[in-house]
Formats: sequence, structure tokens, C-alpha cells
Amino acid sequence: MQRHYTQNEVRYLGTVRPPWPAFSYAAQTQFIQAHGQRLLAFMQWAQTATRNFMSDVEQNSSFVCERFGYAQSDVKAWAEYVRYSEDGRVDRAKIAKAVKVLERAGVVQGVDVDGVVLTPEA
Repeated sequence: MQRHYTQNEVRYLGTVRPPWPAFSYAAQTQFIQAHGQRLLAFMQWAQTATRNFMSDVEQNSSFVCERFGYAQSDVKAWAEYVRYSEDGRVDRAKIAKAVKVLERAGVVQGVDVDGVVLTPEA
């Protein structure tokens, strides 16, 4: 995002850190039922890739810089505050908070938080 700001392609309005962990995924029940094993395999791959990246941000940030055009300082700053679920689980309270934010924004309506699957089981 920084490069778009630097190039005057977007305006900076402020920073809002989402109330859910980075690298969180959502899927409809029908998708989980039809593709649960593939979804689980993807989640495991993503968790491994995230763990590997975060284990040595200094060295691994060059990929993000080259691939996406971000400054090294931006990648390092992001890595300082970003959090992710190491086991793929998401706290119900964070889901509820995210749903409230999305409802206020008009993105979703009437989401049953109790019906949300919180664990990555296929």
C-alpha cells in the first residue's frame, strides 16, 4: 500500500488494524463439506509459509519487497505488529468483533457467530 501512497495513487485516511489475526480464512459450510481436505491442506501450507517467513523477517522480507514493491522498512514495521494464529484457530470473541465491524460497514448482515466454525477441521 505504501508504494501506491508514495506514487499519489491513493490517499492515506488512517490505519485500522483488523480485530482478527492475519492469514485468517472464511468459507461457507457447503464449500467446507465439498472441499474440506483441500482447504485444510491449503491452511496447513499457509501456516507453514507464514511461520517460515516470520522466523526470519530480515532475510525473508526481500521476497515481499521484490515481488510487491514494498520498502524493506514497511515490511519490517508490518512484521512487528502483525499477529496470526499458529494453529489456525480463531477466538470466538475476535470473530464477534469482526462481524460487528463488518455489519456497521454494511458488508454483512445477520451473521450467526455461534454458527461460525472456529477450528480448521475438515
